[in-house]
Amino acid sequence: APYWVSYPALVQLADGVPVFVATEPQNDFLVSVDQLEAARTPRTRCLVMNTPSNPTGCHYTQEQLDAIAAWAVDKGIFVIADEIYDRLVYAPAKPASLAPWWRRHPENFAVVNGLA
Repeated sequence: APYWVSYPALVQLADGVPVFVATEPQNDFLVSVDQLEAARTPRTRCLVMNTPSNPTGCHYTQEQLDAIAAWAVDKGIFVIADEIYDRLVYAPAKPASLAPWWRRHPENFAVVNGLA
């Protein structure tokens, strides 16, 4: 969290229970693998990633996304990557995406350009 307003309702529509992982301004509102692991339970099935993020504008590096993706594959967690703002990346940030992981592990990833 923060997150786009409709994400919790979309999870509930799929009979899921949304779990929120708080982020902090001092970490640029980015979530870490350690935070995700601390929030994971035996019932965890899916992770919704939005980068660049709405509403904060935070942007993950490719290395950060790769670490999260590797964790998700290792734990058998499906990742929905909402990359609707993928073209809104400004210097010094560089474009980053979970799409390369989808190509290698389609059973673990869906890359969309809007989930609202």
